[in-house]
Amino acid sequence: MFPAGLFLACLLLPGGPTGRGAAKGGLSVEAPQACGLCGMDRTRFARSRMLLEREDGSNTGVCSLHCALEALEHPEGSPVRALRVADRAHPGTLVEARACTWVIGGDLPGVMARTATWAFADAGEARAFARRHGGRVAGFEAAREALRQEGAE
Repeated sequence: MFPAGLFLACLLLPGGPTGRGAAKGGLSVEAPQACGLCGMDRTRFARSRMLLEREDGSNTGVCSLHCALEALEHPEGSPVRALRVADRAHPGTLVEARACTWVIGGDLPGVMARTATWAFADAGEARAFARRHGGRVAGFEAAREALRQEGAE
């Protein structure tokens, strides 16, 4: 799973993963409020939240790619038909995770993982973010593999 200290560090980050309050400006997120795996506040972590839409119409809301991968690797309930993620540049918008451009790493802390992973609907916004904050621009499978490798360490 993940080290208890890392979980605690994520909870204690002032203002969430950006250090400035991910829900600043009154951003409200879709239900559920708490991550279905770890219980973290999905509004606080709005910029990294994900939603697994299931074939039976139900949803599983999670706080991060880390928790989404846990849910996919240990499926419960109906199969997942869509995996949506917050667009880091426009956190009120959920987009298809596999179609996004991802930034892996950089100077902002990860959510539920040492390695940060941020999704962008627009590749240009991802490149601009990587220039400002570091990290490498990649696709979904590379972001997934980065977290898999972290878990194997």
